[in-house]
Amino acid sequence: MQELVDAEISVEGLTSPVKEEQLRQAVAAIPGVSDANLYGGMLALQYDPISTSKNKICEILVQAGFAVSLLRAAPASPLTDAIRP
Repeated sequence: MQELVDAEISVEGLTSPVKEEQLRQAVAAIPGVSDANLYGGMLALQYDPISTSKNKICEILVQAGFAVSLLRAAPASPLTDAIRP
């Protein structure tokens, strides 16, 4: 079983529902991202470190027109996995 990584990224520029949808589409197109939730300018996601990296995710989001800051990235824990819907 592949170990996934949980990451939280601060995203600036989410000034409208259109921008939020653009962000969702950009994230959905990243190989290896299996779960992503947007809340209050924060993007919480889970990704496969063999398929992508935190730096690649941030790079893709910047290319999509967003200012981002990686806040946290750590291996997913069984407890985190258990409480995700």
